[in-house]
Amino acid sequence: MFTKCKNFEIPTSQPVTSDVLVATGGRMTLTCTVDDHEESSLQWSNPAQQTLYFGEKRALRDNRIQLVKSTKNELSISISNVALSDEGEYTCSIFTMPVRTAKAMVTVLGVPQEPQIIGYDRPIRENQNAELRCTTSGSKPAANIRWYKGPEELEGARNSETKDANGKTFTVVSLISFPVTKADDQVEITCTVGHESMPNTFKSSSQKLQVLCKCPFLIPMIVIVGW
Repeated sequence: MFTKCKNFEIPTSQPVTSDVLVATGGRMTLTCTVDDHEESSLQWSNPAQQTLYFGEKRALRDNRIQLVKSTKNELSISISNVALSDEGEYTCSIFTMPVRTAKAMVTVLGVPQEPQIIGYDRPIRENQNAELRCTTSGSKPAANIRWYKGPEELEGARNSETKDANGKTFTVVSLISFPVTKADDQVEITCTVGHESMPNTFKSSSQKLQVLCKCPFLIPMIVIVGW
């Protein structure tokens, strides 16, 4: 015997949210909408289940959190100067019977710090290897480091990453070694840091090479006049 399946539709009182990706120091907006409010107000709560706003009423004393829009069908709030601790799952609730909720996952990107080049503090002799290290901290996920000699990208760098003390961000170290010629004198070596928190730019640090050339030994000539 067969029974006819019923078509289950999403209740019009079901709130709708969307996930958010934001960089530290930035500003994010959390928006929750509902078609049928059933004469109830919307509420936003943080990952610790602390109420942030119930309708247009502020519940948590945090000046970074501001009301953007509050109507029967929408509750939007903003959080400025976002920190890593703001990451997590936020909840929008509407107190119908039964209570309906929707989740919004906030992912916070750690912006990498300015890179620093270490290992170059004196001129390098011609035909010797230059060995340099570039370090950047604070990225989440781990940043990408590239090396350039003038406009030319250098290959063969060895990159490693370790977690910072906060357990969330990373320090990335890149080691590069390359032979130096006299043509490299005054050439700029650049370490660049790219990261998804900086989609249209990068951070960099540069050093100019000083190369000690091997000069040919000249035998002095003695000219005797009047012999």
